[in-house]
Amino acid sequence: MKRKFTYLLLFIICATSLWGSNASNVRVKQMDKDIVITYDLKKTSNVRLLMSIDGGAFRLVRATSGAIGRNVRAGNNLTIVWHPLKEQEKFIASNVRFKVEAFNEYELYSSLSAPNQSIITTYVLGTYAYGFSPQSSFGFTIGQAYNGFGWFVDFRSNWNFKHLSGFTRVVDDMNAPLDYGGGPTWPFYTGESEVSHMVLHAGFAYYHPLGDNRFTNIGAYLGLGAGMRNRVIRTADDEWCLFKPNSYSGFTGNMGVILSVYGLTLRAGVNTIMFKYLEIEAGLGWMF
Repeated sequence: MKRKFTYLLLFIICATSLWGSNASNVRVKQMDKDIVITYDLKKTSNVRLLMSIDGGAFRLVRATSGAIGRNVRAGNNLTIVWHPLKEQEKFIASNVRFKVEAFNEYELYSSLSAPNQSIITTYVLGTYAYGFSPQSSFGFTIGQAYNGFGWFVDFRSNWNFKHLSGFTRVVDDMNAPLDYGGGPTWPFYTGESEVSHMVLHAGFAYYHPLGDNRFTNIGAYLGLGAGMRNRVIRTADDEWCLFKPNSYSGFTGNMGVILSVYGLTLRAGVNTIMFKYLEIEAGLGWMF
C-alpha cells in the first residue's frame, strides 16, 4: 500500500492547474488514498468531473462520490471525492487539470460519468417477421433499460383483423363432409383463403455496454405473450371456415439479441405460437 500512496502523492504534487466550468473556486487536496475536489456552485445543477493529463483531451472521472451526479444543490465548499485506486493500481502524471462541469439532464445520462448515476435508455423499433407458411407481419417494439436491465413490449400483425373471430365453422379436413342440418354434404371450396395474424409480447432484456457511450451496447431479450394465426377458407355458400391444421392460438414467446451502435438499434430473434408456428423476427429503430 505504501507504493500506491507514493504514486498518489506524486500525482498531486504534479497537478498544475484546475479549471471550473459553470462552477467556481475549484480546489484539490489529497486525503489518505483519495483526492478531494472542493468547489462552489451558483445554482442547482447536474455535475460531473473531468480530468486532463499533459494537455490531452478531458476524460470523465468515474470512481467518485459526494456532490456529483443529478441535482446537486447550489452552495459553497461542495466536495467531490475521487477514489483513483478504484480505477487503476497506480497513477503517475504531470500537468493535470480538472473540470467541474454543470450540464443538462440528457448530457448526464449520456456521460456515464460516475458509477452511482442511473443510466436510462429508451428505444423504439419497427419490426418485421417472416413465417414459413409463408406469412409476413409488421409491428413495433418499445423498450427501456435502467442500468442495463430493462423491459419491452411489442406488437405485430398482418393487419387483417376480420378473421380473428366470427368464422362460421372449424374444418379439420377439406376432403371431409360438412353437416348443414340435413346430413353430411361435401362442400365446394372456392380456393379463396385469408389469414388473420397478431401477437403481443412483454418481456425482459439485459444490455451490456460496448464502451463509454450509453447508446452502444449489446443485449438479449426474452418475452412472453399471446397471439393467434387464423387461416380461413371460403365455400361456395359464402361461408368462411377456420382451417384448423394451419391455425394456431394461445401462448407465444420470443427471444433474440439486440445491438445498438451510437443509437442505431438492430434486433434479431425468433417467435413461436404454442411451439407449433415459428417466425423469424427482425427490428430496426433508434435508442435515445
